[in-house]
Amino acid sequence: MQENPPCFPKQGKARRVSLPTKGVESSTRRVKKREEKVEKTNKVYIVNKGGHDYSPAKEFGELVPLSEGKVNSFQVSRLYREFSYILKESSPNDYLLISGLPTLNVIAASILARKHGRIRILQYEPELGTYRKREIVIDNLIGEIKKPEEGRR
Repeated sequence: MQENPPCFPKQGKARRVSLPTKGVESSTRRVKKREEKVEKTNKVYIVNKGGHDYSPAKEFGELVPLSEGKVNSFQVSRLYREFSYILKESSPNDYLLISGLPTLNVIAASILARKHGRIRILQYEPELGTYRKREIVIDNLIGEIKKPEEGRR
């Protein structure tokens, strides 16, 4: 009978070895944590930060104002440049919180639509005290323009 070379241990009964698990995470837990981090990096762009409480929108991401207080809505080119500068770092997963003058909302929505092909909007629901998510996928709408059905809005 041939002996095992010195680099191999003697053959015998297999022993079960338990490894320490303290501080070790399962792969699914790591994936969930990674997904949570992605969720938290989303931004919520507030079109015009006024005297309202925007804290319910924090559940959707970091709050970033595009403008604050009184704004001259006739300076469209200046507003476009300012909003574009702030929104250049936006991602398709970010939200636009509708607030302030309609002109400001149109400018911000146009920039996001042009850049990402879609707009994720947060609309405030005063009855519930929360925001409702809406998404408009512009790329899906182009070429599909049809007359709306009667009675549906």
